[in-house]
Amino acid sequence: MKNVAPSRAISRRARLLLQLAAVLTALGIFITTIGIALFVVPLTSDSSSVFDVYDIARNIIFIGGVLLALSGLGVAVRALTLKTENNLARMVGEYLAQNSNSIDNSYTFIRNINKRGIGYVDAVLVGKAGVMVFRITDITGQFLNEKGQWLRKDDRGELETMRFNPTQDAVDDMRKIREYLELREFNDVSDYLFGIVVFVRDDVVLETREAVIPATVMKYLPLRLKDGFLAKTRLDERKAEAIADVLYDR
Repeated sequence: MKNVAPSRAISRRARLLLQLAAVLTALGIFITTIGIALFVVPLTSDSSSVFDVYDIARNIIFIGGVLLALSGLGVAVRALTLKTENNLARMVGEYLAQNSNSIDNSYTFIRNINKRGIGYVDAVLVGKAGVMVFRITDITGQFLNEKGQWLRKDDRGELETMRFNPTQDAVDDMRKIREYLELREFNDVSDYLFGIVVFVRDDVVLETREAVIPATVMKYLPLRLKDGFLAKTRLDERKAEAIADVLYDR
């Protein structure tokens, strides 16, 4: 199994965003300075017939410059917070590579997908069995997943609704992957697109009842995939490689 991440592509995107941020910020500061100058050294007197128009114009220039500079700072923050690696996904990929005999080298495990048109997805496994979308978490505790609902035992041993819903996250990620592939003219995506929630901690106690999306602890993941997702061939090798290529930014 090929275990890959688009680290170089994300790093390139971060550099481009930083360049854009520098341009926007510099331009915003320049325009703001002009706006301030128009207040400090008015080009027309208060009694002029065009003063009202002039006053509106300098306010627009000043505010526009400030907003442009702030947008540049926002782009810079985005660039600096782009993750080039997902350590949990890397852990899952390495575990599968070491412990699953059912996943041969024709499969590609793409972790830390972060691209325009999809957004962020923890990981995707692509091969002749289809496309498996992973939602990975390192939270620990005792959990009950009943259909699409998630409950967690608190310190008193009582079940309470979780603050986030891994099933919904996985469903959302599957939708984004499906729409992205359909836009690139891959047909019948729903026939070979699946999702799974993975807990990486061995001490997790997990019970599922009619789960909408399968959920498992990482130590049981190879068996779950073997008995489910990997048990059937849904794609020919060429199509699987084509899908992996469009999802993986080198």
